[in-house]
Amino acid sequence: MFYKLSRLGIAEIRTQSKNSQHGGSSLFKSWKGLLIKKEASKSKDIIKKMESDAMKKIEKDNQKKEYQLRKFKIRNKIMNFFSLKSSRKFCAFYTVTFPLNIPDEIAYKLLNTWLTRCRKLQGLKSYLWVAERQKNGTLHFHLITNNYMNIREVNEYMKIALKNAKKKDLLYCEDKVLEKYNGVDVDNLYHSKRHKKKNKRLSKIEAQRKLMYYLSKYVTKNETKSKKLPWHCSRDISALFISVNYSEYSENEIFKLVSDNPEAVKSFHNEYFSFHYFLFTPEEKYFVSLNEINEKVYQYYNQN
Repeated sequence: MFYKLSRLGIAEIRTQSKNSQHGGSSLFKSWKGLLIKKEASKSKDIIKKMESDAMKKIEKDNQKKEYQLRKFKIRNKIMNFFSLKSSRKFCAFYTVTFPLNIPDEIAYKLLNTWLTRCRKLQGLKSYLWVAERQKNGTLHFHLITNNYMNIREVNEYMKIALKNAKKKDLLYCEDKVLEKYNGVDVDNLYHSKRHKKKNKRLSKIEAQRKLMYYLSKYVTKNETKSKKLPWHCSRDISALFISVNYSEYSENEIFKLVSDNPEAVKSFHNEYFSFHYFLFTPEEKYFVSLNEINEKVYQYYNQN
């Protein structure tokens, strides 16, 4: 048994041993401040069997599969993304909307086209997006990035993508609607539109709270179901760690932090593992090593 301390609380893991000082990275383990790449399985037979089983599972469930947000993971990813030094200097929140009644598949294709152009023409490198369904049933997307992009130009990229989709008969929409398209909106999290009247730059603490507000509104209440992935991020953000791992000997120290409110305890079980999550907001002093190792992860991908 070991414990994962994240910015959302503590998870008690009952089925595996601690083999990394930090958890949640898609690429790395960590030990004493060093990054260690995770090793792939050395057995080709095992890999082939896993691939075969996966394909059979996909074929069986292809028509039934629906994805939902892994809310704890994505909230932690966003908070650790926001805790990077470069994100503290600048962080923007984009909302990408579409004309009414666009099918999910087309919305995802348009988003991918838009992201490709943003990467090539605006220098978009680090980002995380989440899909959300509006009341009218049409998907829209929220994207967080610490890379500056020109809002007029990124709006034009989506307008071009929409027009091209219409030419290919993938989209049915009046020309005048596309000509007036201005569906990509941006909010600078350090100088939010909502604080425009105050005309002052938000402090880091206020910005952190603002980001948590967005998380609460757009992620924790988001019950969107889709046959496509409900969220995705760039490789550097995927590789960020989200927790500090503790062994059993740290139990007494850790549980001094835990709230005694029974409603703050969430339990999850499946055929592979079970864990209990104790929800609270730990002080930032517990995440010094997490911030340091994540800076190394980020530099690994963004050396130039």
